[in-house]
Amino acid sequence: MAPGSLLCPNYQFTLSAPSRDPNLLPVPAHESASRGHGKCPKWTLRLITVPIDVQRIIMSLLTGKDLSSLMQTCSYFLDIGLPELCLHIPKKPIRSPQHAISFYSFLRVGGWPCSRWPLIRALWLTFPMHWGLYSGSPTPCSYEAHMDALLGILRHCSHISRLHIDNWPSDYMGNMSQFLHAIPKSVEDLTIPLSPHMDGKHLSKLLRRPLRRLAFPVDQPDVYQIQNPHTSLVLQTLSPTLVEVDRLLLPRLDTPRGLKGGHRSAHVIASVRKLGVRMDEWNRGLVETLTAVFPNTTHFKLWPSPGLLLASHLSSTLDLRIGDETTPMREHNCAQWRMHLPAWGASLVSIWAAQLRDLYCLGVSRHVSCLSVPLCMQSEWSYILPTVLADMQPGFLELRLDGLRLGRHVQDSRVPPGLDDPGAPSVNRLAVHFVCAACHSSDTEVILNFIEQGWGAEMPLTHLLFRYRHTLREPIDFQVLVRDLPFPPDVARSISTTVSGRLARVAQAFPKLRWFGLDILGWGLKCWEVSVCPTAPKASVTLIETSEQSGRRVVHATQMDMFNNH
Repeated sequence: MAPGSLLCPNYQFTLSAPSRDPNLLPVPAHESASRGHGKCPKWTLRLITVPIDVQRIIMSLLTGKDLSSLMQTCSYFLDIGLPELCLHIPKKPIRSPQHAISFYSFLRVGGWPCSRWPLIRALWLTFPMHWGLYSGSPTPCSYEAHMDALLGILRHCSHISRLHIDNWPSDYMGNMSQFLHAIPKSVEDLTIPLSPHMDGKHLSKLLRRPLRRLAFPVDQPDVYQIQNPHTSLVLQTLSPTLVEVDRLLLPRLDTPRGLKGGHRSAHVIASVRKLGVRMDEWNRGLVETLTAVFPNTTHFKLWPSPGLLLASHLSSTLDLRIGDETTPMREHNCAQWRMHLPAWGASLVSIWAAQLRDLYCLGVSRHVSCLSVPLCMQSEWSYILPTVLADMQPGFLELRLDGLRLGRHVQDSRVPPGLDDPGAPSVNRLAVHFVCAACHSSDTEVILNFIEQGWGAEMPLTHLLFRYRHTLREPIDFQVLVRDLPFPPDVARSISTTVSGRLARVAQAFPKLRWFGLDILGWGLKCWEVSVCPTAPKASVTLIETSEQSGRRVVHATQMDMFNNH
């Protein structure tokens, strides 16, 4: 089978076929003995059979590229490996016209019983923004073929349970209703951009389906459009079966496009537990709508407004400036929280914020067990973070550190202010999450230097975790694709050696520290039980390395894995 064939259009096949066909029977013993005087030559190795379910488990651990290469070796692996290969399809977007047309051919539509569309359980589609803006032959003919292939994929993959659509084409709005209508009714997890050009009737029918999860990525032609005419419609027609809603932009109650009759006539979604909302500083009814429509939220995520979302992905700095409009907005929201806080009750467990300034403006004034915010070196951080910590009194704090942002301030070796403020005595579990692929070793050195200089000494830490994620960011049709990859061995060893060598001094900085963990993606979790004996003139530290299984239990019991999937 030639490379780039229709077996799996996502991957290029590179491995060669084995020298012996696994379907062949082993060589009889008497024949092998007569050929080699009782010794079997290398090419007569006997086969050991493995149950099919075990073979499929092994195949599920292979990468898509290796699995595709294995399936080329013989018809047996081609048959049993196909379901596992289909599980790799949603890991990459179907975006180019060649990829879409090739994948449509791979489905073998109309070739029953050899059709492959019943095996597809999830899809990730990226529509072209315009026929002249995507790679390939920039002609209207190829553009139409691309759109027809995507529409055919949607219509025939009727068994999928998860569908992710990145964006809608800007010049194909006249026929957008057919795409909405083609979304299979079996979908339970739907990610779909909310375009102002959608037909409200078809959108309402789609949102009333028995969905479990619903997310709204920003449609890039409208990235700077803060309000959308369908925001009120979305809030009124959300399915009562939803458990998670993400990247939702709430309508402004003080505009003509607000909810009809005010928020009290809005559709209450009591089933939603995980809620993600885009910040809108000009929406004075934001808190009122949150507490009225989603009364049972346990996990809350705060995203930037659509106008700032793309800049926040591509920029290496954070806008933490406190302007004249920030303080009045915060004071208004704080008053709203005091008025409507009983509507949310005591259900809220965690808050994840993309930008610290937005969380400051939102003014959440209640205890939250777990909090995740970005770490930066700007001077405003020294005021905003202690204020937020004093408002929420979290027991677990995750600081997300982007190497690109910290790298701009490495030359300034001063201890970052904020964590040593009296607003942080409630924090007894801290995780420093390195979320960028760049400068991991240097960032680790900087953080360790800060800790040894007394950074966060006022926090009564009992558990400290360093978590590393090798994140790859690449633009796709003006979108930003973020994928986690295992660390290269040399980088992982460098990080592990650096942290392990300075662990005793880190423990001396926190007299109450009892546990330390080092979690590197692809290399597992290393953890130590820490015992600090405060003797003069210098504290004595005892470190006992424990198993990864024991460490995972500690991480789960202390809720330090709360934001692992964010």
